[in-house]
Amino acid sequence: MDNKAFEQLLQREREVLYRFKEARSIGLAQFRSLHPDETLPKWFLECAALSCSEISPEGFPSAPSTGIFSHTVSVILYSRTKLKENEFWETINNHRVIVHLDSKSGKKSMVLTRDDQAPPTVVFKAVVHLDKKVEVLVDTDPCSLDESLYEPIAAALSTLPEWTGRCSPDVV
Repeated sequence: MDNKAFEQLLQREREVLYRFKEARSIGLAQFRSLHPDETLPKWFLECAALSCSEISPEGFPSAPSTGIFSHTVSVILYSRTKLKENEFWETINNHRVIVHLDSKSGKKSMVLTRDDQAPPTVVFKAVVHLDKKVEVLVDTDPCSLDESLYEPIAAALSTLPEWTGRCSPDVV
């Protein structure tokens, strides 16, 4: 690959990342306009996560076939994990993880995935279109949810720079 082709590829990657961050900020701003900070239950910000993904033009009829993607932005909650025998929560590098203790050897191992894990609960889901218009597909009032059903997570909304004000929503 010559230098010019590499620079073009790098520029395209920067544009894709910019659009992704922009869609994420726009989607989060829409959620916050519907659910102002002061109306959210305190526990919610420690349990909710932000998810953002591209939608191909073929995957959503209102997106033009330009090769540029629209995005879905979702606020999700994870169900509380039922610990199995010899499992417990431990904080490692500021992240809560499930650890399994082998009863014979006494060795600890981190549980990376569970077959019995329920899919996340989608509290809010919106499509951020190419023209930056937002189409809300799912909107559940966080106050109507039962805190005891959801797991606090390390990458919660409360840790996001867009939420905490550590960066301006305009800076993506």
